[in-house]
Amino acid sequence: KLLTLKKMQELFTKIKKIMADIKSVKIQGARDIAIAGLECLKVATKKSNAQTKQRYVQELKFLRQALLKLRPTEPLEKRYLDLVIERVVKFESENIVLTKKLGERVCTEYQEKLNIEIMQISRNGAGQIEDGDVILLHCHSDSVIMALREARKQKKSFSVIVTETSPRMQGVTAANEGKKIGGLSVTLTSTGFPPAAAIRMAMPNNNMFISAARAPSTVRGTGARRAPGGFRR
Repeated sequence: KLLTLKKMQELFTKIKKIMADIKSVKIQGARDIAIAGLECLKVATKKSNAQTKQRYVQELKFLRQALLKLRPTEPLEKRYLDLVIERVVKFESENIVLTKKLGERVCTEYQEKLNIEIMQISRNGAGQIEDGDVILLHCHSDSVIMALREARKQKKSFSVIVTETSPRMQGVTAANEGKKIGGLSVTLTSTGFPPAAAIRMAMPNNNMFISAARAPSTVRGTGARRAPGGFRR
């Protein structure tokens, strides 16, 4: 019998906690959410009682659907969950033990790949930042924070204005993380206006705009250079 989500959460406490943290935005940032989703598939694989490859794939697809409902605007998570299931489906063996080992290995492989990718993105992003820049940052993104940190390691002097990003206040998280970067001046704007209005109000005071978007978008600032591709999500 195929496990229900409720039964799966009862059996696997780690999955229940990860899903709760994703839903509450305790886990945020495209990379972290994707890694957390992969961890759920990995835990489910380790604990699965499926006796056939078909039943195991059904369990993965069921969990994938439940995860994507928590944060439907996370294309990176969807991409990697789909890749795992695709590789399991295409695996030439029908042996359930070997298939589960493959599933677990693939989840780990993609988690490691995501960590490598964000390092590359941070270096690309840091290369776009110049001395004297005033950067307007909207929302929260691990890759953006890492790019700011990398730019400071390169001894670049710049400042950051962060919108609070109501109603979930992801900008507050971004500002707090930015303030931990040595030598970086961070100002959190708390206007009480909707995000779009807050951005328009702050625009005249910056020369680069970075938005931690959940979908591909052009990231530009007033009179700014072409924004780094790594800041597009």
